[in-house]
Amino acid sequence: EDTTMEPGMKKFFDKVLPRVMHHLTQNNEIPIFGDDYLNLAEEDAFVGSREENYLREAGNYFHHYTRDKQITSIDWRPGKSSVAVAVMNPQSMQERFESARNVESAVCIVWNFNEQANPQFILEAPAEVLCLKFCPTKPHLIVGGLINGQVVVWDINIDGDAKARHSKHSHKARQQQHGDEDVTAIPKFDAPVPGQTLEKSGDHMVWRLKPVQQSRIEYSHRRAVQDICWLPADVECGFDTKFVEAKEGQNQFATLGEDGVMYVWDLRPSNQPEQKMKRLKSSKIPGDQPMWVPLLKWALSRPEGSGDMLGLRFHLECKDAEGNPQYLMCCGSVEGEFATCYWGPKEDRQSNQGGFDDLSRRELKVVRSLSLAHAGPTWAVQRHPLLPDYYLTVGDWGFKIWQVGLSSPILASPLSDQQVMCGRWSPTRPAVLFIGTRDGWVQVWDLLDRSHEKLFGTQVIQEAITVLEFKPVSEKRGVQTTQHLAVGTKQGYFQLYELPKKLVKPHPTEVRQTRQFFEREGRRVAYFAWRWKERARETDRMLQERGDAKAKADESEAADEEADYAMSPDDDAEFFALVDELSGKEGEEAADA
Repeated sequence: EDTTMEPGMKKFFDKVLPRVMHHLTQNNEIPIFGDDYLNLAEEDAFVGSREENYLREAGNYFHHYTRDKQITSIDWRPGKSSVAVAVMNPQSMQERFESARNVESAVCIVWNFNEQANPQFILEAPAEVLCLKFCPTKPHLIVGGLINGQVVVWDINIDGDAKARHSKHSHKARQQQHGDEDVTAIPKFDAPVPGQTLEKSGDHMVWRLKPVQQSRIEYSHRRAVQDICWLPADVECGFDTKFVEAKEGQNQFATLGEDGVMYVWDLRPSNQPEQKMKRLKSSKIPGDQPMWVPLLKWALSRPEGSGDMLGLRFHLECKDAEGNPQYLMCCGSVEGEFATCYWGPKEDRQSNQGGFDDLSRRELKVVRSLSLAHAGPTWAVQRHPLLPDYYLTVGDWGFKIWQVGLSSPILASPLSDQQVMCGRWSPTRPAVLFIGTRDGWVQVWDLLDRSHEKLFGTQVIQEAITVLEFKPVSEKRGVQTTQHLAVGTKQGYFQLYELPKKLVKPHPTEVRQTRQFFEREGRRVAYFAWRWKERARETDRMLQERGDAKAKADESEAADEEADYAMSPDDDAEFFALVDELSGKEGEEAADA
């Protein structure tokens, strides 16, 4: 207490200070800067205000390893604020042959949003990586598909001993840099851990990790691995392709390659095919990596028997709405096709048609229905996160929405000015989807607001957008939680954007309205398909009736002609009598002559 303070000033502070503290406490407990009217209007306003039609950039990430490289895949680490990014050289096959050189750097980058300047991990690979996925229940495992058809697994769970050694050596280096320790003293390093090294990135040291598992190339895909999909954590495939209960957690995943083959892999060394392992053990070289081969194989042969379908993107469905096993797969091909497949046991393929064509020649085929979706590669195939019977495909200059069981799309977007490279459903808004174009625009479509044009668009870069990936929605997500979108470009930039509030919170009846909209479009497509078949039958029936009428007319005309030329017996007698009479007259005339 200040004794030099005037009595009047002290009385003033004693009177005012409790009130000020009371109001400051209220300000901390109540958000006085929040717009209560905006929150009240959320239940009624569906499309929001025009001021919210933009994506706010939350981060921009770039590394010298990704310079002039095309980002091919982005995946979020479950439960963490980090992502894994795969890059490749954007050269075509002809340019690769002409350059006649090996890949300079085949690495993937794991970024942590708490550190934008330097990556968290650098993942080394024997060839360029086209796709990668975190294990949903074991987020320290990352599976990658390579351009040469191999599959690799990284483990980013650095043990505590390695971290302690890293921090100890970093502390010694800082002491030597500040002059606290003799710089001539050589620090004693511990024995290195195989596959784990430190690499300098700017002012930081970054872990560079090698794969802990790598598939044998003779038992891998013959062409590039384009997509990876993890099987659910509670089921797994047995050696007879039937689903069994997973007792050891999530260990199996599927890969799709351009060679028209789908493989199922198992991470456990004890669960490998015996026949393949026997052949490999006889040719194993001492000191070589552990042998790893696929567990199961499916050939995606075309239903009409004209070769295999060159797979590009796919989605596996292992359970239906009631929780029963379901062997459904929807995939897109390099040639722009969209296929629905049944990949269950062979003995069940004839009885379980999956709601597709019931033709005898397709009973034993994996691919049940094949439709031409786009005039070019199908860059994206994604199941709706809230309505599982509908799928999104992206390619050429637009996108299409498909319903399982129909051979035609229920909705096709109008042609865009630029080619479409990627697309994703919104994880929270069932009627909203995001499209990335070749000229660097992110288009936002709201199908309930308008289905003939986009809601708005944002240009994020001058180059092509190759990947769009949303952060997975947490089960504990609150109403005010923001949503982030990861954008990968052709120049190697990885950008993070925060979505406006109107694109995050759904309308209370939006799921029901979207389902009704899709069902109405599905009925329309089914009616037109039935009408075209009925029209073809009517045409055949009409042609047959015309043919029958013409045949009857021809028969009647022939009968009339025959009736005209036909003679009765009396006419025949009269004719022959006339002939005899004429012959007699000619004879008499000849005799007289």
